Formats: sequence, C-alpha cells, structure tokens
Amino acid sequence: MFIVAFLASSLATRLREQAEAAREASRRLRILLKTDQLLSDCSTDQIVEVVGTQLETLLERSVLWFPSVGDQLGGLQALASHEGSPLADEPSVARRALLNLAPSGAGTTCFGSARGFYLPAHTCDETFGVVGVMVGGKALDEAEKATCLSVVGEAAVALERQQAIREREEAAVRAKNEQLRANLLRSIPMTSEPP
Repeated sequence: MFIVAFLASSLATRLREQAEAAREASRRLRILLKTDQLLSDCSTDQIVEVVGTQLETLLERSVLWFPSVGDQLGGLQALASHEGSPLADEPSVARRALLNLAPSGAGTTCFGSARGFYLPAHTCDETFGVVGVMVGGKALDEAEKATCLSVVGEAAVALERQQAIREREEAAVRAKNEQLRANLLRSIPMTSEPP
C-alpha cells in the first residue's frame, strides 16, 4: 500500500508540473499572438511601446530601449514601468549587443555579470536599437530568452515595415514634385525671338 501511495503521489506531482508547464506555455503563446496582432498596425513609437509592454507582461520584468543611431546607441528610453536607470556600465553592454548583433549581458558569455539581458532589434538590412530586460537577481531561463528573441524579432520586422512605408511615401512625394516641376517647365512658352 505504501509503494502504491508513493507511486500515485509521484505521478500526481508530475501531472501537476506538466499541467503548470502547459498553462505557462499557453499564456506565452497567447501573449506572442497578441504581440503580433498589435505590431501589425503600429507606428514606430507604438511598436517600441508594444514591445516593452508585452515583454514586461511575459517576463514580469522591467524593459529598456536603446535606439540606434548608426553604430551608436541613442539615449535610454524606459519602457513600461521601469523605475530608475541601469548601472553606468549597462549601456556599454547594450552597445556590445548592437555591435555584435548578438545577445549580451546576464545569462550570456558576453558581460554575463550585467544586470540586464540585451537583444539587438535588427533585420538583415537594418539595426533599429537594443532591447534590455532587467533580470535583477533571477536570470532568464532558455524559454524566456527564446520568447524575448521572438518578440524582438517581430518588432524588428515591424520597424522595417514602417521604414519601408515611410521611404515609399517619401519617394511618392518626390515623384509628384518632380512631375509638377516638369509640368511647370512645359507650360512656360519658349520664344526664340530676339528682344
């Protein structure tokens, strides 16, 4: 009876753990789907806000954004409910993520003692900035890192889409201006008579 009770208890414990893992995976999937829906119709500033809000909801941690200006980082922008600023050396960790186009900071081999986990938001053609997740005393597990990569990857694609829309609109305005200029020049009568 003791052995049967022990086995039943062990089985029940494993089932509870699996049910909890399935609930957590379902929650993350719902948030990722919502993130994708929210990013589909956002402006650039809204994209960054959505990423901050969704990552904070998923990970229950503060999120930072460092926009990129060429190969340099712009000023720190706190997202969601981050309070305070990172330590003085944290922007250098974020810059390393930008330069290497790879994660850096807490839980990685590059600046593993940092307080934050930093991911560059980039596509093949463009780097838009670096997202930082302040991990505090509890490092991100592999599932959380993969979730961060997914959200930041979606954000980079959305930012690239917004940039392409802006460039297309600017090209349309330039083409229209050029057409107006050409029409104006054609409307001026050309006279070859001497004055």
